[in-house]
Amino acid sequence: MSVESNRALALAYFPAFRDRDEEWWEVHIAPEFVRHDAGLDFPVVGPAGTRKLASVLHGGFSNI
Repeated sequence: MSVESNRALALAYFPAFRDRDEEWWEVHIAPEFVRHDAGLDFPVVGPAGTRKLASVLHGGFSNI
């Protein structure tokens, strides 16, 4: 994968997160992915963890 491909993939995460695009998450977020965020009181692992994170953040911000 080229640098530009990696960049495009990383940038695609943000609208996918904003739009809760679970199909995108399933394709592009590895099941073993772990997000390290000291501010969270729950683990974010794989697409399921991303789903929970989106639920929490979308609930707290009206215009994410």
